[in-house]
This record gives sequence, structure tokens and C-alpha cells, in this order.
Amino acid sequence: AQQHPLIPTGEYEEVAAGVMFYRWFANFVAVKTEEGIVLVDTGAHFNQAETVALVRRFGPERINTAIYTHGHVDHALGMAAFIAEGQSNKVARARVVGHRAVAARFDRYKRTAGYNGLVSARQFSGPASWPTHYVYPDTYFDDRFTVSAGSVKFECHHGRGETDDAAWVYIPQRK
Repeated sequence: AQQHPLIPTGEYEEVAAGVMFYRWFANFVAVKTEEGIVLVDTGAHFNQAETVALVRRFGPERINTAIYTHGHVDHALGMAAFIAEGQSNKVARARVVGHRAVAARFDRYKRTAGYNGLVSARQFSGPASWPTHYVYPDTYFDDRFTVSAGSVKFECHHGRGETDDAAWVYIPQRK
């Protein structure tokens, strides 16, 4: 009640060894592996700098992979800032993984940016611009996919929920 939901709280908690859960408008997770950090979701387009700063408090390691749980702008649009950080540090670009339907969502968002901006302005009681730049996955899956980063496995499962491109992620070694 004392803080607008779009303002980052900076709250996070290590929920398992090397697994950081960030409470935000749209939650996200960072996981340390021997090959760098794996992100499950990347935050929103409107708070990218804050998202990067929170992850950097967790560790300086390269972002190895980002897994989108779905293509909503508050879950998948923080990736551009991580890519920019990697370019400035001259490290390899992170792999981005998502369900095959994420691409169609991003394409639709580009076509309807003006409309979505108006809807968001009404929903959140203030001016809102809708993003037009998206970091598409470079690895898609339909039903299941396992991401490996070092010895850590991330089981990605498609499961229609809030969206048709929704996925959930399980990390067996970290439970």
C-alpha cells in the first residue's frame, strides 16, 4: 500500500544454494552455475537498469542463459540491458530460450504497440509507452527442453497457463 507495484523493492532471497528469487512486479530468478548465471525471466522493459543492478549484487559472472517463462513485457524485456552489459564487457552474448509461441507474441506486440500503450496507461493510471524492441529467443522448444549450464540442468516445460507461450522451469539439483 505504501509503494507503487512498478517500483522495484530490491527484495530478494536465496531460496536454495545459488538460487536467488527476486520479488518484483514480475518475479525473476538468478542461478549461479559453473558457466555463469542463468536467469529465469529477465524483468521488465521499464526497470531494466534496476534488474541488472540486483543481479550484479548476487554476482559478477557472465549471464550464460535466459529462459523466458512467457513473453509478457514484464517478464521477458529486461534482456536487452543484459545484452548491452555483456557487449560493453566484451563477453559472449547469453543464449535466450523460450517456447515457440513467444516469437508470435513479440510480433503481435510490435503490430499493436500503440493500442497496448493506451491499455497500459489506463490499467496503471498514467502515461505508458509500449516497447517495440524485443530480444527473441535463439533456442525454441515446443513441449520440453533441458538447458545445461555446467553441471546444472534446467528442465523447461510448456504448460498453457496465463498465456499460450507459458513455461515452467524446474532445477532438479537445487530442488
